[in-house]
Amino acid sequence: MNDLFYRLKNLPYYLCPAFIMSAVVIFLINLITLIPGERFSSLYNGFFSGISALFAFAAAGLICYAVSKNTKKALASGFCILLFDLVLFSLCNVHISFAVAVILSLVFAFVYGKNDFYPAFFACSLLSLVLALCVGLSYDFLYSALKSFCLGLKGRGALFGTVNNLYSILFSDNLEKLFYHKDYSGTAFVDGKIVSGVMDVFSAQGIAGINASKFLSGKYFVNIFLSVGIFSLIFPRLDREGKAAVFLCLLNAVVFGDTRLFALFVLVFNPLMYFGYLLLVFLSYFFANLLDIRMMFFRQGSLIEMFKYMDKPFYFLLAGAVLAVLSFFVENIIISKFDFQSKRILPYEVRKIVNSLGGESNIERINKGELLVKNPNLINILNLDCEIRGNRVKLLYDDLEKLKQFL
Repeated sequence: MNDLFYRLKNLPYYLCPAFIMSAVVIFLINLITLIPGERFSSLYNGFFSGISALFAFAAAGLICYAVSKNTKKALASGFCILLFDLVLFSLCNVHISFAVAVILSLVFAFVYGKNDFYPAFFACSLLSLVLALCVGLSYDFLYSALKSFCLGLKGRGALFGTVNNLYSILFSDNLEKLFYHKDYSGTAFVDGKIVSGVMDVFSAQGIAGINASKFLSGKYFVNIFLSVGIFSLIFPRLDREGKAAVFLCLLNAVVFGDTRLFALFVLVFNPLMYFGYLLLVFLSYFFANLLDIRMMFFRQGSLIEMFKYMDKPFYFLLAGAVLAVLSFFVENIIISKFDFQSKRILPYEVRKIVNSLGGESNIERINKGELLVKNPNLINILNLDCEIRGNRVKLLYDDLEKLKQFL
């Protein structure tokens, strides 16, 4: 159990290369798709969901390598994730999601860490195949259930925004499509035809109606102002690689409106912060509806589209600034109460050495290849291979290196 907590605590650091790689690719593809043309639009639509497969492969390999320190096992873990994605996409044209990729990667890392290569590879491959088949074959039923669920969200823009943010990293973008292009967000009679979906109605009429304030405008607050507020809180707490990762995720959220990686970073950094984030998403959509700010978008609610479709600039910017400050203080309260990153969680092998030395409180420091302890009588020499000279303890090289890494 302690090993599991240790892995969960270190997820942001394990996944930083995956965040950086995926965020850079997203940014470059979005730059290309700014070029007008139907082909570039198709590239954007296909890539928007496909990027999760790239992240999934990287996440599986990095987490497994961080746990097992074995390149062969890390690549095999990535293969199992790709197998899952291939089967799933073949059956229902849906890629693996970000959160599912992380969960499966943790499971695979546990299996590979506890077993030899070939038994672990067989078990993980079989698990990937069975899970993908179960989800793929039941997809039509699940999608029907989603449509029924959406009836309860119809007309409730703030609730939709909250659920959609959670849904997008757990599953896919199907939920927002039901509101953007189906009648869950409203219909209109235009030129003798019934048009469904808030974005399609705007395209047909050229007018942002009341449904824009319910289902679209709040996304600008989430993408830009909430992201900046939370970024300013967690950025100073990260190392250099973590800062690069969260900054690139922020760029994609603000400039191109793709918050999936940023929201996932918040989730793996501190799960309780993510629940605070969902509350702030609810408030963002609620304020947009309350102020009747009607701002459309055709991609994801980016900074570029914000200037193009801005409505009530004074109220919009004022509400955005309030939400940015509110997000900083709300998340700061959460992280001050539950700062998982500051808590020392040691792996099982390291914890065993520390306990044999009389606990962390009995360890003073490591000096010139030796360990200085307060009370040598507390050392359990039956469980630890060491030499004791006064308050100086000489450990095996491997044991000492493990202590250096975590203490």
